[in-house]
Amino acid sequence: PKIARMSVDPHIVAAHCVSVIVPVGPDATQLESALSSLRSQTWSNLEILVTSASRGAKQKAKISTLAALDPRIRIIPVKTGAPEYQARNTALKEAKGTFVTVHQANEVSHPVRIAEQIMPLLRDYAIATVSRCVSVSAEGRFEGVWSPDFTLVFDSPTSLMAATDILREAGGWDAVATNPDAYLAWRLRKSLGKDCIQTVLPRIPAALIWQADVARGPAHLMFAYCQRPHALRRLVRLTCPAADANVSNGITLHAPP
Repeated sequence: PKIARMSVDPHIVAAHCVSVIVPVGPDATQLESALSSLRSQTWSNLEILVTSASRGAKQKAKISTLAALDPRIRIIPVKTGAPEYQARNTALKEAKGTFVTVHQANEVSHPVRIAEQIMPLLRDYAIATVSRCVSVSAEGRFEGVWSPDFTLVFDSPTSLMAATDILREAGGWDAVATNPDAYLAWRLRKSLGKDCIQTVLPRIPAALIWQADVARGPAHLMFAYCQRPHALRRLVRLTCPAADANVSNGITLHAPP
């Protein structure tokens, strides 16, 4: 199916800026394409916050060159070697937009992705939105994900978009090594209701993610169909009873800076 280019009132666009956080890792080989796809969004009122904790002068120079192409791109300095969750939270503090989302550096988005995700928020249909994506190999082949219901199209957890104030009140992203989005989504559902996050365009991928950037840790290979990864996540939550109680009472757990 085709994605129609929605007609959006320019006055609405002008009133609501979206801050897009782009954390850049050492293997961000598609950064130029990622930023180009953001610059081509039909929702033009964006600020693109690029963060990099890289020690490499070459990557820093490349980011500066790309940032010079569009005044909406802003480089957010972070401590060298800082983990991604910390880079995201630093950018969240600097965000000036009404809404915030994350865009991977090795991801290319359809031009209507931001518009499709923001409209349910403006219409109060949802508190947060996510879109779907597909994984693509270096050779251009679509790759399935590790799940019992093998599928090519899956939710992109990093695409979560919500009001900036809500994400700040939630404390941003958790201090975990991988997949901080899953914990943030869990806390939002715990405090705001299980249906607070809406998936837009559920049958259509709004982004391509190059395979090198898709999470493929040992758990995906060793425990693809058993309960161990879920039990581990549950253990993490149970070892933080105060956090669970706070979220249940509508008070959010704040991630470390």
